Amino acid sequence: MEWIKENKFVSGLLALTLLFVGGIFYHGYSEKGDYEQNMAQFTQLKTKHRTLVTAKPYPDAENLKAREQAIQQYEEAIEVVRNSFLEYLPDDTPAPTPGEFSDAKIKMQSELRSQFNKVGTNIPEKFGFGFENYADRQAPPYATSKLSYELGAIQWLLEKLAETEPKALINIRRELISVEKGPPRVLSKKEKMKMRNKKPKPEDLKVFEEMPVELAFKASESAVRDFLQEMANSKKYLYAIRALRIRSEKQNAPSSSDANFETERPRNNEGIAAAPGQADPFGGGFVFPGDEDAELIEADPTEPQLAQRVDPSSIDERTIKQVLGDENVDVHISFDILLMKGKKPAEEEKDETSSGEDQS
Repeated sequence: MEWIKENKFVSGLLALTLLFVGGIFYHGYSEKGDYEQNMAQFTQLKTKHRTLVTAKPYPDAENLKAREQAIQQYEEAIEVVRNSFLEYLPDDTPAPTPGEFSDAKIKMQSELRSQFNKVGTNIPEKFGFGFENYADRQAPPYATSKLSYELGAIQWLLEKLAETEPKALINIRRELISVEKGPPRVLSKKEKMKMRNKKPKPEDLKVFEEMPVELAFKASESAVRDFLQEMANSKKYLYAIRALRIRSEKQNAPSSSDANFETERPRNNEGIAAAPGQADPFGGGFVFPGDEDAELIEADPTEPQLAQRVDPSSIDERTIKQVLGDENVDVHISFDILLMKGKKPAEEEKDETSSGEDQS
């Protein structure tokens, strides 16, 4: 302290020097932190720039425009698909009462039985067409809406099957849908708030609900083909085939004895063989291209005259049937009736006035 009092100038200068050095040290230390932070940001931006440069396509204005056009085309395609599925949304009608559903079920069974009997299709006795569970009891009131939709989808499908005149309707079995297993649980406000924060389950993201059904019947090959076409092209109900099994009712391979060919062509009163026709699947005369309607030149009086040319396709079909037969096939289809979720969008009101109309 005495030295400081005696050397005031020197001690003051020393104090200023220490403060100056401390300020420089503090400034340098803080600048070092900012430098390291700026260098880290620079390295991050450099890496990002390198990624953008090597990206394909390079994000310039031309490629950005092309990408925006591609996204617009994708959105338009998605909109077309969305609108096509909106056609399958059920009508917003009140749910039928259990009694009304029972009446609709009885009417559906009576109409289907009448249609199948009309075309000679064999059906089991006391057949419920998939709704045997409600033969002696009513459906629960909370399930009638979806059951009514499934009832209509099954009736429509079986009506299309009856149009193909199948030989037998073996069975139709539907699995219970979720609403038949118990009433839907009503969530409280707290549970609804928790559900909002939770990640949705995969089944919650589906836009449709599956109604599994299995159908077995016996029909001709052409009838099966027509039925599957009607099922796939339906505009009223949406069906998704999960499994299809077709088996011929004749399990043994065809043999030579299955063929039924005529060994000799029929002859007329003069002993001349008849012209090729339905009785001769392979034909008997030869026709050169362009001479289909010409008559065969009689080089020999015993040679037959060529009648109207037979369609080769009909001969081939008849030959195949004589070898393979025309037996029916047993068909088993496992499919889902898809019930679209949501409601149909309200139709936009059309503007009856236009700018080009004259006002009177």
